[in-house]
Amino acid sequence: MTIDLLNKKIWIITLVLVGVLTYPTWIIYKTTIYSSLLSFWLSFCAGILLCIYVLIKTRFLSKNNFKKLTKSKLLLVRVIMVLAFSIVTIIISGIILNFFILSINYIGHSEEPYSKEKYEILKVGRQSGSFRNHNFMRASNLIIKYKNRKEKIILPYSDFEILKDKKQIQLTTREGRLGFDIIENYELLNY
Repeated sequence: MTIDLLNKKIWIITLVLVGVLTYPTWIIYKTTIYSSLLSFWLSFCAGILLCIYVLIKTRFLSKNNFKKLTKSKLLLVRVIMVLAFSIVTIIISGIILNFFILSINYIGHSEEPYSKEKYEILKVGRQSGSFRNHNFMRASNLIIKYKNRKEKIILPYSDFEILKDKKQIQLTTREGRLGFDIIENYELLNY
């Protein structure tokens, strides 16, 4: 398969950018009340568009790249490559897009005063770490009823045992530039 030097540089820059942006995106995501469904659909649509653009622009699937394969194997290889490539582009574009959305929301917050409100805890869960034997991205999850919809709040994993007994949470929030609320502080309540 032939891939020119420009394509290699673009992929290397993209992968380094994703590696650098993953952790800050996770940190900002933890402090923002941001819909996971919105995040998924933005990532999915941007990834599909980027995938189609790159496949057409680079002529990645042209017959010249697969001269030694028969027709049946050629079709199978093309389908597998398109699926793998689209999954990778969806993940990459999702991380980059969510980083910029959350950063704009967080950095450009409004100067309005903070609001303190109590919310009922509907469900407590936990999220395991992404790497074996490491605490990276390990967290406790709370599902609360926030402004008449269920939202997931991510808290430190060390609070998991304390969360089991609590019934309410008091959040100190402020509105971000794009309208997503930013959690400044929280307090767990028994009543």
